Amino acid sequence: MIVADNSLISYFTIEGEFTEEAVAVREKDPVWAAPLLWRSEFLNVLWLTGHQQILSGLSGDLFAFAPDRLGVPLVTHDGEVLTGFPETAVHPSDFLDRR
Repeated sequence: MIVADNSLISYFTIEGEFTEEAVAVREKDPVWAAPLLWRSEFLNVLWLTGHQQILSGLSGDLFAFAPDRLGVPLVTHDGEVLTGFPETAVHPSDFLDRR
């Protein structure tokens, strides 16, 4: 078992300069532990490496069900989600105006 930091997890997941090395580490020891903070750091890496479209797509897929299943709006600044889900998604300023 090893403790993997966010950089190792990121290179293992996202193709980059050290991906081969990260894969080799995983092959040598497949049992990784990481502090819970890695999740937030990983999302930051996704954002900074230009994966905004992936996150936007996931946001739409994950939250498009909100009105049907939960009866609540999806409040977002994401323009693509606002355009793609006009019945579901609402801009924060519009949401604030409703209440």
